[in-house]
Amino acid sequence: MTMEFKEDTWFHTIWFVGGQSPVSKQETDFLAAIYKPKDGPWEGKYRFRYSVSPDPWDDQDLKHWYTVATPDLSESVPPQLVKTFVTIARMCQDRFKGELHTLLIRDYGEAAVKMLAQESWAHLKSTPKDPPNA
Repeated sequence: MTMEFKEDTWFHTIWFVGGQSPVSKQETDFLAAIYKPKDGPWEGKYRFRYSVSPDPWDDQDLKHWYTVATPDLSESVPPQLVKTFVTIARMCQDRFKGELHTLLIRDYGEAAVKMLAQESWAHLKSTPKDPPNA
C-alpha cells in the first residue's frame, strides 16, 4: 500500500513524525494524510515504518498501513477525523521522541506533491501513470 496523489483528490493535511521505537530502538516514522477523492467521502490513511536500512524505499522495512473511511460527502472535512489524526500524531511524537511536522495542503494532488517535495522529511517516488503491461 502507498499514498497516491491523484489529480482529482483534495488533500487537507499531512503529518509526519520521525524518531526511534522505544521497544526495538529501530528508526521509526509515522506518516498520515486526510484527503477526499472527487465525489467520494473523506478518508484518512496512516502508516508506521520500522527501518531496516537507511534507504526509505527498502522493501525490507516493516510497514503497517491503516485507512479510515467516513460516510461524509460534504465539502468540509469532518472535525472529528482531524482531531483523531492530530491525537495519533501527537502520541507518535511522544512515543518516538521525534518532531511532529504538520503540512497544511488544502489543494489537489499535483499541488500537494509540490508542497510535499519541499519538506526535508518527505521521500517521494514517481510512478508512471500508465505502467507498461507485464
